[in-house]
Amino acid sequence: MTAAWGVAFLIDAPARVVMTHTLPVDSVPLLSVLLLAGMLIAVVRLSKAYGRRLPARQEAHFPVTSCEFRVARRRCL
Repeated sequence: MTAAWGVAFLIDAPARVVMTHTLPVDSVPLLSVLLLAGMLIAVVRLSKAYGRRLPARQEAHFPVTSCEFRVARRRCL
């Protein structure tokens, strides 16, 4: 997940440089904010989707009931 955030910001930086060199000065601040908002919305949605799938993926690889987990941690009655 950290890689997704890093890639998003690595794409964002050159996009801003291109914007500053090719677009009129008056439009760059607004488009820069829109670019940031769009990028953040996309990466947050990706993070949420990944977070929702993570418990199912862990359960598939480590099928342990909650009581068994607590026994392993010495908390099950």
